[in-house]
Amino acid sequence: MKVLLVFVLISLAALASARKPFAARYDNFKVYRAFVEDNEQLEEFKKIHHHLQVHILHEIGGPNRSYDVIVGPLFQRAFEQVLHDLQVQYDIIVEDLQALLDESSVDEDAPMDWETYHPLDVIYDWVDEQCDQHDYLECQVIGHSYEGRPIKSVKLSKREGNKAIVIEGNIHAMEWISSAT
Repeated sequence: MKVLLVFVLISLAALASARKPFAARYDNFKVYRAFVEDNEQLEEFKKIHHHLQVHILHEIGGPNRSYDVIVGPLFQRAFEQVLHDLQVQYDIIVEDLQALLDESSVDEDAPMDWETYHPLDVIYDWVDEQCDQHDYLECQVIGHSYEGRPIKSVKLSKREGNKAIVIEGNIHAMEWISSAT
């Protein structure tokens, strides 16, 4: 009986560790554009994420700028109250982030272009085609992501010894347009 229990526990642990993480959803998340006028507002604006679960989409640079902020439904009222208390002007630029994402969903049959989001396998197929067609391109798998996806590199060089420039893309999920890089 103990052997069976140990076997079941080991099997459950193996299944749990093999599961892929669920895709994030952003139902009823809003995107706010907050205009920070002065240094006093800026200092308090920088502290918002210490008290509320928000995602500021830009690096906070200075006053007299707008900042876009993603806020989940549980924190929207509190976020709006904080902005009101700080006298920070804001607009809601996206009412439902998930609806926007669903509208711009991927068309896996669309040809490769620079204006559409494409799934990774479509991008990699295109990269492989380019490497096959051009002898000055060298494609390699240089590792694997946490989820086991290949991480590819493309080296463009017509002469040995040229200086290198490194361009990264598809690093973070919130930077999906970097696929065009």
